Amino acid sequence: MGSNSVNDLREGALRQFSGREVTLGEGRFSAAFEKAYAYYMNLSLDDMLFELRAQVGFPNPAYAHSLKNEEGTWFGLGGNVLGQWLQAYPRFYAVTGRVEAKEKADAFVDGLYEIYSRNRVFCDGLFMYFFEKYLRGLTDCWTLCGNARAFEMARGFLEAAMASPIYRDASLYLGDNGPGNEIEWYTISESIYCFADAAQAAGASEEDVAAWRVFAEKFEYQKFWNIFLKGDDLFHYSPLAGQNTAYFHAYSHLNSFNSAACAYRVKGDPDYLNAIQNFYAFMRGTQELATGGYGAHLEWLMPRTGMINAMRSYHDSFETQCDCYAVYRLSNFLLGETGDGAYGNWTERLFYNGTLASIDMDEKGHVMYYSDYCTQGGRKHLHPNTWTCCTGTRPLLLCELKRTVFFHDGQNLYVNLFTPASVTLDGFRLEQTGDLCEGDTLGYSVSAPEGVCRRVSFRRPEWLEAEPCLTRNGKSVKLIEQGGWLTSECELTDGDRLELTLPKPLTVHRLESMGAGVAAINYGPLTLALGRREGEDPSAAVDFSRPVREQLTQCAPREFAVKDRPQIRFRAYLDYVKGEEYYLCFETAQEEQS
Repeated sequence: MGSNSVNDLREGALRQFSGREVTLGEGRFSAAFEKAYAYYMNLSLDDMLFELRAQVGFPNPAYAHSLKNEEGTWFGLGGNVLGQWLQAYPRFYAVTGRVEAKEKADAFVDGLYEIYSRNRVFCDGLFMYFFEKYLRGLTDCWTLCGNARAFEMARGFLEAAMASPIYRDASLYLGDNGPGNEIEWYTISESIYCFADAAQAAGASEEDVAAWRVFAEKFEYQKFWNIFLKGDDLFHYSPLAGQNTAYFHAYSHLNSFNSAACAYRVKGDPDYLNAIQNFYAFMRGTQELATGGYGAHLEWLMPRTGMINAMRSYHDSFETQCDCYAVYRLSNFLLGETGDGAYGNWTERLFYNGTLASIDMDEKGHVMYYSDYCTQGGRKHLHPNTWTCCTGTRPLLLCELKRTVFFHDGQNLYVNLFTPASVTLDGFRLEQTGDLCEGDTLGYSVSAPEGVCRRVSFRRPEWLEAEPCLTRNGKSVKLIEQGGWLTSECELTDGDRLELTLPKPLTVHRLESMGAGVAAINYGPLTLALGRREGEDPSAAVDFSRPVREQLTQCAPREFAVKDRPQIRFRAYLDYVKGEEYYLCFETAQEEQS
C-alpha cells in the first residue's frame, strides 16, 4: 500500500501516503468511506465462506447462510469477490489503523486456512480470474497485517499455479475476456510481482524470487502493451478469444497496465512506462466520456462512431466501480513516477462523477454497477445480480482514494484532491477545508514543530480557465505553475492560514463523428444533468450551437437554471438519487459549437 518513507524517492518522483496519515474531514467523501466501511465490516464471514466450506466438507454454523442463494449471484460467490474482500479488510486496516479491521482480516485468513488444509486452491482458485484476486488478498493480509498463515497460503497458491498444466500450457490469447478458464489472464502478473517483491523484502531466497518473477513475466501482456508502445491504431486489432471478438474489454485492458507498472518497477525498462503513458493518452483522448467514465456500452473500447451510437441507444454507459478503481491506481502510479500533477485530473473527474455519484448498495449485495448516460434519459440503479465484481472493488477504491488526496516528495506536500482532509508528514500537519462541490474557495491551516517549514503545491485542474488566487494570512501569494502543480512561492510554517480560489467554469464535453454526436455540460469537474419535467423537450433545453454560459444562470452551488425558462434546471449528476430520471448527454449536429 505504500508509506511515507523517503529512502526510495528519486528526483521528480512523488509518493503516496499509506493512508493512515490522512484524516478525512466531514463531507461527501468521508460519508461514503464510512458507509462502505460499516457495510463490509457488517458482512458475516460465515456467510462469505459458506459455499467453500460446503465444497470441502466442513459443516457450516446453523446461523450461517449461503450468499450464493441470493438471486443472480455471479460465479456462485467464489473468487470473483472473495479475493477482493480478502484485500479489503487489510487495506481498511492499513488506511485507518482500526484494530477491528485487522481482526476481521485475520479471522478471514483463519477461515480460509481450514479450507486450505483440504484444498490448497480453495476449490476454484486456479480459475485465472479468481487466482489473481486470491493471491493479492493473501499477500495483503500478510504484508499489511503480518499474518504468517496468509503468506503460507499465498506461496502455496502460487506454487500450485506454477505446477499446473492450466498455467504451463495456457494459450494466452489476445483480448480474452472469457468465458473460459483464461478470462482476463493478462491481469495476473501484477499480483505475482507484488507477492515476489514482498517476499524478497521479507528475506525469501534469490532463487525463489527469480522463479516467481519468471512466472509473472509469462503473463505480461506484451502483445497488447506493444500496440501503444509502437503507436499503432488499436482498432486495427481484434481480440482472438473471449466474449466479444470485435472490441477489447475496457476495464480489464486498462487494469492490465497496472501489471505493466509492476514490471516497470522491477525491471526499470522505459518501454513499460512509455506504453502506459501512450495508452493513458489514448484513453483520455478517445474513450473518455464527460464524467470521466469509459466503455460506453457493454464495457468495450470502441471507435468514436460506436461510442456515439451507444450513448444514443443503451443504458450501460460505464462500469462504475471497477473502472474507477483501475483509473485511480494507474493515475497514481503515473503521478508518482513522473511527478506530473496532470495525472490527477482523470481521478478528480471520476472522484465526483463516479465514486461520489454512486448510490448505496442494498443489504442483499446489489451495487451500482453501471452508470447511465443515455440520451433518451437515464436513472441511477442497482444491478439486478447480487455480489458482482463491483461489490469487490467498491471498498478497494475507497481505500485507494484515501491515499490519493495528498502526495509528498519527502519534504514538501502536494494536494491532489480538493476535499476536506488533513495529512501529517514528519510532524508537519496540513488541514484542507472546503469542497469544490460547495464552492470555489478552499481553506488550509498549518500546524508544525518550531522551525519546520515546507512548501505546499496544489494540482492545477485541467478545467481551470480564470487565474487562481492564493492568500496567506490574508495577503496575496504568488503561485508558480510547473509540472501540473500550482506551488506557493513561500514556505509555510506553524500557524499559517491559506485560502485558494479555483473558479469553476461551465464547459461542454463533446463526442463527434461524421457530422453528429453527443454533448454534456461540465461545471469544473462536476458533470451536470437535466432533471426531467413532464411536457418539456430535453433536447431543446440548451442550444449547443451557442455558448452554454450565455444560456444558464447559477441558482445554487451545484444547480443552474435556463435563463429564459428558469423552471428548467441542471443539477450536478452526483446529486441525483436512485430512480430519479435525468438527461446527462444530448444529441448534437455538426454545426453546433459551444
